[in-house]
Amino acid sequence: MYIMLPFEPQEMKTMMARYHEAVKETNDVELIAAGKAPVPSKDRKHVFDFPDGLRVIVSVDKVGVDLRLHVSCSGNDEYVKDSGVEISKNLDLFFQEVKEKARNRISEMRGEPLPLREEQFVLDHGVLHLLFSGADERLRIAALPGVTV
Repeated sequence: MYIMLPFEPQEMKTMMARYHEAVKETNDVELIAAGKAPVPSKDRKHVFDFPDGLRVIVSVDKVGVDLRLHVSCSGNDEYVKDSGVEISKNLDLFFQEVKEKARNRISEMRGEPLPLREEQFVLDHGVLHLLFSGADERLRIAALPGVTV
């Protein structure tokens, strides 16, 4: 059974001030899959909850020999209802909207747009995952606390 952290929305300036903590360390996906390392979704420093119900979980993951900025995107029941999209008829449109909102908000927290190279996939429990590739220093960009971008 998968238990999520409680939903705790914050203002953007608060999330911007702590975003750098989410991308500071590298997670090894093989160790996580083997149960030998913690899952980022269970660590509040990686979890960003927005007042409209969108949740994004951000980490830098080692995938084989490569690094990826990993962004998981989901919405609570209120977010889904307010989207106005009838998910049972148009799941692709819903995921496209979630993806655009997540990209925009992560870019704002970073203080710079996300890399264009992106892969995406959806897991069985309906969470959209975006993987961004690029040079290590570009993946870890974060606006510094107290700096307006």
